[in-house]
Amino acid sequence: METPSIFLNTPSAVYSQPENAPTSMNIDEEEDPDNVQVPKLVKRKKNVPLKLLSPFLTQYSHLLVGEEQLNQKEKDMRCVLDYAFGKGSPTQVLYTDDWNIVTREEFQTLAPNAWVMNNVIDTFARILNDDPDQSVKSNLKFYFSTIPFNMLCQNEPYGGSQDSQATESKRLENFILSVRHEYETAGVKSLKGFHLLFFPVWSGDHFYLIVINQKAKKVEIIDNLSLPEGITYDDKYKTFAERTFEAWTIFSEQEGHPLRKAQISAYEIVLLEMPWKNRTNKTDCGVYAMRHMETYKGNQTWNCGFKNTDEDKDFICRLRMRYGTEILLSVLNKRHELMYLALKRANQVE
Repeated sequence: METPSIFLNTPSAVYSQPENAPTSMNIDEEEDPDNVQVPKLVKRKKNVPLKLLSPFLTQYSHLLVGEEQLNQKEKDMRCVLDYAFGKGSPTQVLYTDDWNIVTREEFQTLAPNAWVMNNVIDTFARILNDDPDQSVKSNLKFYFSTIPFNMLCQNEPYGGSQDSQATESKRLENFILSVRHEYETAGVKSLKGFHLLFFPVWSGDHFYLIVINQKAKKVEIIDNLSLPEGITYDDKYKTFAERTFEAWTIFSEQEGHPLRKAQISAYEIVLLEMPWKNRTNKTDCGVYAMRHMETYKGNQTWNCGFKNTDEDKDFICRLRMRYGTEILLSVLNKRHELMYLALKRANQVE
């Protein structure tokens, strides 16, 4: 993954350039972006200032490297971000990979001080699975969406019309189906031998992670929020980690690589302690979860950039912008016309 200077102290997005783009275009692309076709050759305008439209990028320009330090690719990245955070139809699809869909309204929850939507995190998980730097042979990782956990612990599969045993059986079936679908969609033949399995959790308007660490024989809860006074572990986390691990063992058995009883009994549930945990930031839990997914490698003492100081505010803003750019410009995103529309609105191409 490249590291351009557009975002300070954070790695950059993958830059995607569509191949074999059609030569015709719809002149009403802003009104009907779904029908836009990218011209094969676009004529770039010269000497056009980059600071143009977006209140978002103007407001947070202090977090970005100056225009004079950017190469053309990085300027284009900034234009795409400007386009996505600018005015437009809230239902316009900015990202789709035939499984995940992110509209403009949903994407804009990556703006500072907004609560990130779950499908943004689901899309980020899909992109991480496609990043070869995230899962190497010595530390294989797989990132699930929020769906498997929701199927197992949150959704009511029968609407309360069935007995509890049938309901739990259906929850487990839905969990296994969703896990199998997600690894097959990611092009993975089997999850046998994977070391870290990330399950994003949405519960009580809060995101955190359950990670099955098969190297360390632990089921780890990674949460940016500390337990408040008077609230116990069971009050907040219930039996979610235990149920997720139990469902995983049943899935593994069905897949033909069961865990032995001695292996299962060796696992322990651990609530990780991190120096950046706090009780004050309840809005950015989605960004914390994304950063934890991106940087956690199974070592309980790791540095993901948070300092639990006032500096975290700008750092989180930069992460929001970078994650937004990675989603928009991912090679998985089939909305290839976004780059053209962004440059055209920014008056960078004719």
